[in-house]
Amino acid sequence: MAGNSFELGEVLDKKIFWRPRKPPEDNPDDYSINIFFRSYDRNGDEEKINVARVDYKEEHNGIHFDKFYERPPTRVEYIEWDFWETWNKLEESWEDIAEKYLERHGEEQVEIEKVRK
Repeated sequence: MAGNSFELGEVLDKKIFWRPRKPPEDNPDDYSINIFFRSYDRNGDEEKINVARVDYKEEHNGIHFDKFYERPPTRVEYIEWDFWETWNKLEESWEDIAEKYLERHGEEQVEIEKVRK
């Protein structure tokens, strides 16, 4: 499941995807789930615009929910969800999350990753 993206559906004419990465057995906190849509820059290069992300970073001292649709200081929330609880919560709320992002930011790139060719 690492690295594979799956289409969730469409919100406000944008196809929304998620990319789950399951944790290794020896470190159940080391997982991530990204919700994003694809866009293109001026050169026609594909970009992945992150809408929300739950992941673990040692330097952040735990699992956190990056809510790119929110404004600071509520943008980051520390959570104690395991992978499957995160999966279920995001599966239930991805449409609301994507809609909030697109209504607030449009295609503004709050968090962006260039797609490697």
